[in-house]
Amino acid sequence: MYKTQRGLSLIEAAMVLALAAIVISGSMYYYQMAKENENRNEVMTTVMNIIATVNKLYIDYGFYKPYTGLSPALIQDAIPNIKLDKHNGYIIQPGGIYINVEPMSQNGGYLYTIELHNVPISQCENYSTMLTAIGGNFKKAWIGPTGQGWYPFNGTPQAIRAQLFGACQGITQGTVTIVAGLIT
Repeated sequence: MYKTQRGLSLIEAAMVLALAAIVISGSMYYYQMAKENENRNEVMTTVMNIIATVNKLYIDYGFYKPYTGLSPALIQDAIPNIKLDKHNGYIIQPGGIYINVEPMSQNGGYLYTIELHNVPISQCENYSTMLTAIGGNFKKAWIGPTGQGWYPFNGTPQAIRAQLFGACQGITQGTVTIVAGLIT
């Protein structure tokens, strides 16, 4: 007499587990990508709000007037829903990214910088694209891989974007800080 088989054999059970693992890992990958995109969109919305706020507070300062008093705290006063980190004073963003805003003098003139700290390598090119597409007031950029020096870039926004892309592709681990220099 033959026994009727109930349930799965060991091989069948292993195949079911393998398929489940593939489905789970695929869904985790897409979840991670969706989360990074959501974080990026929120960060860039904050950056655009910061630019609009600076443009209102420092009307027509251009390259010839210092952006005195510009700081994350001033931005927080103008945009109340922004939260500042208690330790470094930077603007807190999702995904561990921090934003700093400060005045800068260079080559006998003035501009202000927006610094994005702790940008994941996987998002470096995306942030570079968005930062260089913010309009005519964009003047220069810097990128700094974790634990390394700064790479400065000048030129048109398109040329700077290409230079930032090249730098992003050369960075293989850790996080980066991307800085945009602007005027009003």
